[in-house]
Formats: sequence, C-alpha cells, structure tokens
Amino acid sequence: MKLYPALAAAIAMSLASFSLPANAQDEDSEAEGTAGAAVVAPSRVTRIADLRFGAFASPATASTLRVGVDGSVVPTGAVASAMYVAQPPDGRGPAQFRIEQDGSFFFIAYYPRSVTISSGSDSMLVDNTTARLVRTSTAGTNSEWRLDMGGTLNIGANQSPGSYSGDFVITVLYF
Repeated sequence: MKLYPALAAAIAMSLASFSLPANAQDEDSEAEGTAGAAVVAPSRVTRIADLRFGAFASPATASTLRVGVDGSVVPTGAVASAMYVAQPPDGRGPAQFRIEQDGSFFFIAYYPRSVTISSGSDSMLVDNTTARLVRTSTAGTNSEWRLDMGGTLNIGANQSPGSYSGDFVITVLYF
C-alpha cells in the first residue's frame, strides 16, 4: 500500500485531535531523604625544631653550608675551616614538624623552595631546600608523621657577623 504525504499528514492530525482522559492520583506522593556529615578531629602541624646552621666564623670567600634532612652537614668553600667554633645548644640540624593525620584522609605537605634569613640590613639566602616525610606512629586509621626539611645556606664573602633568622611556612592540605 502506497501512503501519500498528504494522507499521512491528515492521519497524524486526526490522531492528535483525540483527547484522552487524564488519570490523576488522588493523593500527593512524598519520599524522605537523609542529610549527613562526618566530623573528625582536626589534624595538626606542630614545629619540633628549626632549621639550624649553627655558628661559624665569617669566611673570606663566598661559601655554602648544607644541612641535609638526615642531619648531615656539608660545608663548601672557606666556611669549611671556619665551622669549628662553639655551637649554640641546638647545634646544627634540619627543621622538623609533626603532622598528625586523623582518620583516613590523604594530605600533601608544601614547603618553601627558599628562605631569606636576616640580621638587621644584612641577609643570606637558604635555597635548594629538600624535605622528607617519616611515619613515626600509627594507631588505627590515625597516623603521625615527621617532616624534616634541610637546605643550603649561601654565605657571602666576609659576611657581617650577627644572629640571622627568617620565617617560613609549612602548609598541609588534607583531602
């Protein structure tokens, strides 16, 4: 049977003109949902020790003093022979921070690439910083970590004597 376009349009229009009875429900319909949240104890970052380059005599030529994350100390240049002076009570060593991880969250720790330390108008740059994370304890899903940070102190020739310091921030993001 051949169907002509005009005939098909007429059939479609006649079908569209029929009205069917609406079947509405007698009652409204509802469903319940639940809202929830998990609150965990806050995680903390605590400073244990500062990054310490100790004491040294002012070198005649530009030098570097590297403190590794493992506490190793590597001098280069004239400071190598200028390191044998009385040390402060804390000596030399990496910065250390305690990171408490509560629950089964992941975290990322950020540390600075460089830090400027100053004494009055004089300054030195600490660069080539490195860090490591060491898990120190685990209890259930909670963990405690230690972040160790070392770096290289760039000492100028005939660096002015003084007590040099500078602040830096360790940022821990939990997710």
